[in-house]
Amino acid sequence: MFGGLTVLAVSLISIVVFGVGAAIAANVNGYRAGPNSTVDFGQVNLTIGFHDALHYVDENAVEPTHIQTILHHHGGTEVEVFDADYGSSAYGWYECHSSYVSGGKVVCTQSHVHINLSASPPGGTWSDVERGSLMCEEIGHALGLAHDYTANGQFSCMGRPVNWNIRDFNAEHDDLILNGMY
Repeated sequence: MFGGLTVLAVSLISIVVFGVGAAIAANVNGYRAGPNSTVDFGQVNLTIGFHDALHYVDENAVEPTHIQTILHHHGGTEVEVFDADYGSSAYGWYECHSSYVSGGKVVCTQSHVHINLSASPPGGTWSDVERGSLMCEEIGHALGLAHDYTANGQFSCMGRPVNWNIRDFNAEHDDLILNGMY
């Protein structure tokens, strides 16, 4: 009798472990920023609202992880952050321009985050929270996070559909992923 319960217990543990691992793996892009735990951001061209949003995301979403950031470098930075009128319907995007492979992972040494000022959020004008949410998502991509289609996504700026009311990473999920990468 105990043999059957033991097999059942091991099976349930395996399902839970593999389920969590699959959820985490699904939220990791094939790349990460920088060769170590310090990520350099260049705030190249930011309006005041998105400048403040980047600082909020840095202080409240990124810095609580193992990642250390430098926000005001210009030139030679890993991630340059722009906002402009791109004449597109996309709210923002991340691009990796220069990279190398280390330990089977792509490491981006030069990349850009673009915030599109010509695209209006659902409310029509950008609130501080919506700016923070979009900046959090794009910085998350720059650090190596993917969109989160799992139940954890409802508590994260990486969640899909867009979580316009959340401007932080999920501390119990996204932070664990980032701490495992850096």
